[in-house]
Amino acid sequence: MKIFAFAGALRAGSFNRTLLKLAAADARAAGADVEIGDFRDYCPPHYDGDVEAASGLPKEAQALIAKIEGADGLILASPEYNRSIPGPLKNALDWVSRAKPYRLAGKPLLMIGATSGKVGCVNGLAALRITLEFQAAKVYAESYGLSGAATAFTPDGRFIDAAEAAKLNALVTAFVAQA
Repeated sequence: MKIFAFAGALRAGSFNRTLLKLAAADARAAGADVEIGDFRDYCPPHYDGDVEAASGLPKEAQALIAKIEGADGLILASPEYNRSIPGPLKNALDWVSRAKPYRLAGKPLLMIGATSGKVGCVNGLAALRITLEFQAAKVYAESYGLSGAATAFTPDGRFIDAAEAAKLNALVTAFVAQA
């Protein structure tokens, strides 16, 4: 199984990039071939219908669509901004939705997220689910949200808490088996 994974975060030191690397390692251990993409390579300009009419989909959106099309499944790590989806991620998904038929249709997708707050991305992942399911992605029933991410990782990017590592591993392993 080929999985394309990316974090919808632009910050180089993003907690979601760290979390995504751990999830990718778990997916590889479960037998998946995982490619991690850098969201900065797939972050198109703000959606503008006039731009689309004049020149079609931006190259960044086309590149993201190509990665989606080439994958058997997706893992998406998303920060939570003000209890919702980060603007750049929502914008990228809006551009992806302009390609018809929907390129996310039927794609197994696992949502994960990390935040320094106490709620663990519950609201952001719920908002993300709406956007993904509208495009007919086959969003995995369970998701993983990490709270307290600022103190959750070692300097080399591993979980400090073995229970959190086991929880993520169990979810990713189950996702790979089902997808």
